[in-house]
Amino acid sequence: MRKATAVLQRRMGAGLAADPGFTRCAHGQACPIQALAQHVISVCTRFNKRATLPFFDLDQFKQINDTFGHAEGDRALIRFAGMLLDAFRESDVLGRLGGDEFVVMVAAGEPGTIAAPLARLQTAIDQYNDATQSGPTLAFSFGSVEFEPSCHAIVQELLTAADRNMYKQKRGRRPRTPIQP
Repeated sequence: MRKATAVLQRRMGAGLAADPGFTRCAHGQACPIQALAQHVISVCTRFNKRATLPFFDLDQFKQINDTFGHAEGDRALIRFAGMLLDAFRESDVLGRLGGDEFVVMVAAGEPGTIAAPLARLQTAIDQYNDATQSGPTLAFSFGSVEFEPSCHAIVQELLTAADRNMYKQKRGRRPRTPIQP
């Protein structure tokens, strides 16, 4: 699917520039993840397949930038994006919406398909945090929504619902403080 994503990006033009030098996620002014996710929705609708859209937020990103500097904030984004890429399937479409927000379009899965990638992601975060001697620790909040053709005609409806679910999860957790320099 990553090859298909690259082909789709080339066909759709410069507005879908990937961000390979930074987070390696679909990213750009025209927010290509939305175009790519809309394509996945169309395919899932046509073939009556399921999809899930998890929405991720790197916790306390502003505090990381303020405490450790923007270069370290950039490295935190790159680390987190790499962990997301490693945790999800190659066929899943991963993108950075901007700032510290990422989404993944997981197609053709059964309900609960994202449980295994979420566990892999949390394990990677835990291992990184256990190994870090200086710099910020990482944590994330997420929310997800199952695609239902009768409820979600456009990707923005999925993004809005997943974002709302992410903020519910975030509000329900106690804030954490990154390691001080």
